[in-house]
Amino acid sequence: MEWLALVVWILVAALAVPAMRAPLPSMAGQALGAIVGLVGIALFAIIGGAAFAWVAVGAACLGTVFAAVGAHTLVEDWPGTMTGISSGAKEMAASLTGFALPFFGCAIILSAIVAAVPAATFH
Repeated sequence: MEWLALVVWILVAALAVPAMRAPLPSMAGQALGAIVGLVGIALFAIIGGAAFAWVAVGAACLGTVFAAVGAHTLVEDWPGTMTGISSGAKEMAASLTGFALPFFGCAIILSAIVAAVPAATFH
């Protein structure tokens, strides 16, 4: 099960990191959450220890919040913070964030299952 969670985290990182083309703090927070979660679940798969998987759960929750705030800012942009950015960069970041949000949800669920259920149950 931890390998499935690792694959989901790789997808999350592959979608969240390129979304940093839009210079928003929320996009950086989303990417940071994805990288921390990927490292956490990778360390859990390699070393073991439920603390690493719980770090991945927390990173997924934090990344989800940042992604939702970033998606809202990219779509609405009512304060005008994105005026100097090209529309192509905004659209690309919004698309990547929109694709990453469901995977963040899957990462929360899978990482929590991996952290809470002992490994002997899956074998």
